[in-house]
Amino acid sequence: MILLFSFFTKAVAVLDLTLLILFVYFDKINMQIFIILHVLFVLVVYFINKFIIKDRRYLPFHIAFFLPGIGMLMLSMIDLFVKKELVSNQIVEYEKYIQFIENKVQRASVNVKKEVDILSGTDELLYSNTKRKKDLVVKMLTEKRKEKVKILKKSLDDEDTEVKHYASSILLSFEEEYDTKLFNLRKLYSKHKEKKYLYDLLNVYFDYINSNLINDETLELYVDEYLILAKEYFSNFGVECQLFLNIMDVNLMVNRNRTAEGFIDKMYEQFPENTNMHMIKMKIKFRLKKYVEVTKLAIHAKKSEMKFSKKKLEQINFWLTVNKF
Repeated sequence: MILLFSFFTKAVAVLDLTLLILFVYFDKINMQIFIILHVLFVLVVYFINKFIIKDRRYLPFHIAFFLPGIGMLMLSMIDLFVKKELVSNQIVEYEKYIQFIENKVQRASVNVKKEVDILSGTDELLYSNTKRKKDLVVKMLTEKRKEKVKILKKSLDDEDTEVKHYASSILLSFEEEYDTKLFNLRKLYSKHKEKKYLYDLLNVYFDYINSNLINDETLELYVDEYLILAKEYFSNFGVECQLFLNIMDVNLMVNRNRTAEGFIDKMYEQFPENTNMHMIKMKIKFRLKKYVEVTKLAIHAKKSEMKFSKKKLEQINFWLTVNKF
C-alpha cells in the first residue's frame, strides 16, 4: 500500500508540475484554475496519508508540496486586486501610457501649424469681439473641415446669436454637401451598377462618418448603411485592402470591437504582409484585452521582414511594454 501511495504521490507531483508549465510558459490555464487544482491535489494526498496510509514520514512531503500553493495563493490574491484596480480606473495602463507618450513626444515631429491654428481659433472664439468671431466662422468654409468642425461646434455655444447662426449655417452646409454627394452617387450606382460609383460612394460615406459632423445617435445608422454597401462591394467586385481597413476603422469608431475581430480574423490571411492590416489586428486584440495574442503579433512584427514605419514601430514597442505585466 505504501509503495502504491508513493507512486501515486509522484504521479500527482508530475501532473502538478505539468499544470505549472502550462500556466507559466504556454498560458493555457489561468492562475486561479492552477491554484484550485494545486490545492485539490495537496488535500487529496494529505487525506489519503492521514486516514488510510497513516505514515508520518510523508509529513515533510506535504509541507514542501503545500508551501508553493501558499505562495501562489498570495500571488493570486495580488493578481485579483490588480485586475480590479485596472478595471476601475486603469491606473497601471495609464502610467505606462504616460511614460510611452513622454518618450514619444521627445522624438515626434508635431504639425505645429495645425495645432496652433486650432488653439488660436478656439481662443478667438472665446475672447474676440463679435465681428472677429463672425469673420473666423465664415473663414471655416475654406478651411480643412475635419480640423475645424470642433471649433464650429464650440461656437454654437457662443453668447452672440449671430455667431451661433453663422456656425450653424456652415455646419448645415457641410452636412447638406455630404448628403447631396451620397444621394447622387447612390442614384448613379443604382442605375449603372458600376464599380467606380460604389467605390466613390463608400469613400464619401467614410469621409462623412469621420468628419465629426454626425451626432452619436445618427452615426450608428450611417455606419450600418456603410457596412451593407461595403459587403455588396466585396461580393460583387472582390476585396480591396484599403476599403477593408476603412471598415475596421469604422467598426472601432463605434466600439464594435467583436465585429471588427470577426472581420480581421477572416481576412487577415489574405494580406499577411500588409503592415496596416497587422497594426489594426493588434489594435483590435488590445481593445479586447487579449494581451497574449497582442504580444505574439508584436513579436512576429519585430521578427518579420515587413517594413514598418517609425511611428508604427513605436506603437508596437508600446504594446510590448504594456503586455509585460
